[in-house]
Amino acid sequence: MYKQWRWPAPLVTSTKKWITVKQQHRGNVPADSIAEHFRQNLVLRFIDHVSKELRARFAESSEPALVAGFLVPKALPQLTEEREKLLLSRYREDLHQPEAAEQEIHRWKHIFTCYPGHP
Repeated sequence: MYKQWRWPAPLVTSTKKWITVKQQHRGNVPADSIAEHFRQNLVLRFIDHVSKELRARFAESSEPALVAGFLVPKALPQLTEEREKLLLSRYREDLHQPEAAEQEIHRWKHIFTCYPGHP
């Protein structure tokens, strides 16, 4: 299968994409070298896009949903009082017995802290 392969393999050369004069909405940033061209026109724009997506996905409005992940038995000992208050304030109307929720959380936190092998 690889009998036709030869060394040295042909080298791949990278070139700058051409910069158009007629492009009106988004022009490429002029660069002196190929590496600078790719950094300014591709990498920085990609990082900017990813950071915007992360900010949108993990906005402060979604924090109570993320805090609810601390109710998983393995993460329950890491549930702080501040996070617990945020969790209870957000989901109080959804609970069957909201007055007992705080005691229930403390009970489960104690069980999973003192008896780590408990199911």
